[in-house]
Amino acid sequence: MWSYIKTGEPADKAGAYAIQGGFRKYIREFRGDYENVVGLPYNRIISELNK
Repeated sequence: MWSYIKTGEPADKAGAYAIQGGFRKYIREFRGDYENVVGLPYNRIISELNK
């Protein structure tokens, strides 16, 4: 964790990490839509716009 903190990446993140950034190597799994985990449920937005 200290090596990640020393990169400076956590300084501009809400919660101090981003799954798509350098912290990804510490995450074993996530559940659900990756785009939603990242922060924008792209597939859901497209689905809703197409209705």
